[in-house]
Amino acid sequence: MKDTSFSVLVVDDHPASLYLKSRLLEGEGYRVLQAASGQQALSVAAAAQPDVVVLDVILPDLHGFEVCRRLKAEPATCRILVLQTSVARIGLHDRVNGLASGADAYVVESAEKDEIVGAVRALLRLAERERQFRTINDAIPALVWGCDAAGRAVYFNQRWYDYTGQTLEQALRDGWAMVLHPDDRARILGYWERCRIAGEPYEGQCRYRGRGGDYRWHEFRALPRRDASGRIDAWYGVSLDITERKQSEELLRQSWDRLRLAWQATRDVIWDWDVRQDALRWSGAGTEVFGWADAMEAPRPVAWWIQRVHPDDRPRVVKELCAAIEDRARHHWQDEYRLLRGDGGVATVLDRGVIQRDAAGQATRMIGAVQEIPIRRGVPTQQS
Repeated sequence: MKDTSFSVLVVDDHPASLYLKSRLLEGEGYRVLQAASGQQALSVAAAAQPDVVVLDVILPDLHGFEVCRRLKAEPATCRILVLQTSVARIGLHDRVNGLASGADAYVVESAEKDEIVGAVRALLRLAERERQFRTINDAIPALVWGCDAAGRAVYFNQRWYDYTGQTLEQALRDGWAMVLHPDDRARILGYWERCRIAGEPYEGQCRYRGRGGDYRWHEFRALPRRDASGRIDAWYGVSLDITERKQSEELLRQSWDRLRLAWQATRDVIWDWDVRQDALRWSGAGTEVFGWADAMEAPRPVAWWIQRVHPDDRPRVVKELCAAIEDRARHHWQDEYRLLRGDGGVATVLDRGVIQRDAAGQATRMIGAVQEIPIRRGVPTQQS
């Protein structure tokens, strides 16, 4: 069964040759477009985006090498595959120059007609891989893009157009930069230029404008592709929407700010324990009330606090704390025990904590307060 999903642009200024090539390729089931000059070929290629251009070298206005060079130089047409053709009198040197101009293959017309068809088929196999590449990229829930060695954008996946509302023509070259937030644009463009020149990974965060005018945060990363000689010939990158993450980070920052204010407003020693990361933070009152000079230096493992529980109380306190954490039905813990002060003294305290749990009931965080109480007679007793 013949494949009619591919289109081929045939470029030839000789009517008979144009007709014969077109009929030959139509016989293979390809959709055939025609152009009789170099300028017409450039216009049709830009508008119709054929999979392959069968390009005669000798044209009335532009040489085929120049047409090929322009096709490959334009971001809108650089991915179109080009098969250059010529009569037998074109020498080897010219054929080499044709490939150097960017042609993907070269065929001498005096050869068997099957050779032209075979060359087109081979190029269309490459085009099929290109389609698969695009289909995969269109399925990725992120903005995918590619640039040439000079840093000019030549490719975007469909999600880019859906999100930004840009057309292909608007996004190509440096047009994509217009969707950058004005406050990010100079920083991002300068950074991109430095990475491109140095050949280093391009990664960071910025805001892109959506089609509705709103800006959303994205995290991006791009890497260079190098040819066999090690020279960079392309860049490929991905930008992932992280707006919700940024909003969560901002809410967390605001929560920490409020918590710090609360810490400053009370003489109780406030603590916050990330159970999973074993990171225990103390308010500044820990230094003021108990003389712990290193309490505020950085998050501490819970063992740091355990070592400051009086040795006679330590086994009981640790046992009851572990029991509270392991009991998925419990959301509060309270205990009365003795703490060692920074100066070697002892303080009797009442310690209360709230246990946060995930959907599975596992403890994820504890937040609490330590209050110094008058020393009582006898050994302090546990409060459940």
